[in-house]
Amino acid sequence: MAERTKRILACAAFALAVALVTARTLAVAGPPSVTSDRWALNDFYATVYYPPRALLAGINPYEIESYTSAYPVVNFPLYAPLTVALNLPFALLPRALAGALYFSMCVLLVVVLAGLILHVTVGRAAGYQVLALAALVITSRPGQQNAMNGQMTLQVVIGCILALHFSKERPWLAAFGVVLGTLKPTFGLPLVLLMAVRRDYRALGRGLALACAGSALVLVALLARGIGLDDLVSSFRANFAWHGDHPNTNLVTTYSRVDSVFLLSRASGWIPTGGTQFAFACACMAVGIWASVRAAGAGVRAASASTW
Repeated sequence: MAERTKRILACAAFALAVALVTARTLAVAGPPSVTSDRWALNDFYATVYYPPRALLAGINPYEIESYTSAYPVVNFPLYAPLTVALNLPFALLPRALAGALYFSMCVLLVVVLAGLILHVTVGRAAGYQVLALAALVITSRPGQQNAMNGQMTLQVVIGCILALHFSKERPWLAAFGVVLGTLKPTFGLPLVLLMAVRRDYRALGRGLALACAGSALVLVALLARGIGLDDLVSSFRANFAWHGDHPNTNLVTTYSRVDSVFLLSRASGWIPTGGTQFAFACACMAVGIWASVRAAGAGVRAASASTW
C-alpha cells in the first residue's frame, strides 16, 4: 500500500474516532450533577475543575461534606495535592470552556501516548502510524471513558512511561514523568518502588523532590485558609474510607476496577480490610517488580552477548 494511501486512511480513521467519541460525549453532556444521567465530564468536574476553585474559596476539597455541599460533585479522590495546583488554569475559566478545552486535551494526549508507545517499542514511527494507533486507543473502552468522563488517567500513564523509559538517558524528563505518575497514588507507589529497585536514583530523587515541593505548597495554601492540620489529616482518612464504601468504588459493586482484589471480592462477596488490601497489593507489586527486573537483566545480558 502506498505511503500516501496509508496517511489518508490513518487520518480518516483518527478523525472518525474523534467524531464518534465527541458525539457520544455530547449525547450525555449537561451541567454537572450527581443525580442526572447527563454524566459527561463528571470526573473532570470532581477532580480537575472544582478542587482548585474550592482552594481559592477556602474550602478543603478533600473534606467530602463541605466540598460536595459547595459543588455538584460526588467527591475529590485522594490524588496528590499537587493535582490542585496543576489544574488551576482550568478552574480560572468558565465551566463550559474549561470542559471543552480539557476534552480536547484528552484527545491530544491519546496521540502523545500513541507516539510514546511506538517510540518505546519500535523506535522511530511515521505520523500515520501514530494516528492509526491513536484511533484504536480512543475507540477502546478505556479511551472512550477517559475522554467522556474527563479523567486524569492519560497524564499519569504518560508520566509513568516517561519516568521508566528515560530514567537513564534523560533524568530530568524522567523526573517530570515521576511528577505526573505520582499524582495518582495507586500508580505512584508502584512506580516509585520499581524505579528504586532499578536504581533510577537520579530521576526518582529529582521527581520526588519536585512532586513533594508542589504538594507542600498546596497543603500550605490550605492551612493558610484556616484549615487546621488535624482537620486536613482527618479529611484524608474519611475520604479514603468513603471511597471504599461508595457503590461506584466498593470492591463488590464497582464497575470501574479490574484488579485482582476486585475479582476476588466480586467472586466471594468478601471485602478485605485496608491493611489486607495493602498487603495483597504489595505482594502483587513484588512479583511484578521481580519479573520486570529479571526481564531487564536478561535483555542486558543478551545485548552484551550479541556484541561479541
